[in-house]
Amino acid sequence: MNPFLYYTRNKRATCLFILIISLCIFTVITMITLESSVHYASRKVMLSPLSEFSFARWRNPGEDPDIDALNNFEYEYEILEVALWHVGVDTMLGSSLSLSVITQNISDLEQIFTKSGLEMVGGSFPREGYNEIIVHENIMVNQNLNIGDDFFSALTVSGYFSGNVQTSFGLFDFGVASDFLLLPRADNLHLLNQELDELNLNSEYWEVFSHSRSLAGFEESFSKMITVLYINLSLISLSISIALGALAYTMYHGRLSEFAMLNALGYTRGEIGKLIFAETIIITSISWIFGYLLSLVTLFMFDISFFRRLGQSILFFSTEAMALSVAIVVFIIICATVPSLRKLFKSDLVSTLERR
Repeated sequence: MNPFLYYTRNKRATCLFILIISLCIFTVITMITLESSVHYASRKVMLSPLSEFSFARWRNPGEDPDIDALNNFEYEYEILEVALWHVGVDTMLGSSLSLSVITQNISDLEQIFTKSGLEMVGGSFPREGYNEIIVHENIMVNQNLNIGDDFFSALTVSGYFSGNVQTSFGLFDFGVASDFLLLPRADNLHLLNQELDELNLNSEYWEVFSHSRSLAGFEESFSKMITVLYINLSLISLSISIALGALAYTMYHGRLSEFAMLNALGYTRGEIGKLIFAETIIITSISWIFGYLLSLVTLFMFDISFFRRLGQSILFFSTEAMALSVAIVVFIIICATVPSLRKLFKSDLVSTLERR
């Protein structure tokens, strides 16, 4: 028994099955991968600076900052006076806020830049007295900036850099500081953040910007959108899977006389059941491959047309997308084979053959 025989003889039905399943797989993989890419890009913009240092903001303008509260931590770190400004960075689904770190002296700026492992790509480092700023190369593309352009209306872009920290660093005399950057001397940022989080809970006037706290807020803001997307895709996939299962059952029911003939030729019901199972796996696997390839082409077009123009990149592989797409294939196989096999083993194949 050749599992390809039915499909080669019934090309229209085969093409219909492949088209419907492929479009389902294509939709799921493309939508989830796009969501994952936007999630990754926004997370990179908002949280990458906090992977190297943390911030504390004094919320009581009527009193001088209680610096002693920042000096009582166990681990070695530098406390630098800064000003935190924000710049909107465009994404496919709107805008995310990127931190800009402004210092008042070049030694602090050089210390932060070196510790973060960043590298100048073009232009020059900010000079004291010139109100200059350097911007990450991806943000330069995103905001369509060039060297010499105004930034925050008070600063001039003097250069751009590359590295994992997507932010901007400027030199500007902002006066009395209410923001403080905590730069660990060793690889102990996560331990320092634990103490900062405790300070945030116990202090009335200190607000902490650490990776853990910011990550929790970021994920909470994205969770509703992700949940709605996953529910919609799951419901659509479930409906299509059940419909395809019903269609396959109807097709196999129409082939009952064919199965009765095979049984009369000496093939057991188990062997015929294996044929049905093999045919279903073949058609769904081919459809998954076509759907996956189509999604890759579409994602590549999105990457060129949209993401690269925003200084971002698309994720061509998503674990969530792969898992859901495979789950759809498995569910289609179950919906198609279980009722068909049940019908096969319950039917009187001899009577079916006699009525033929």
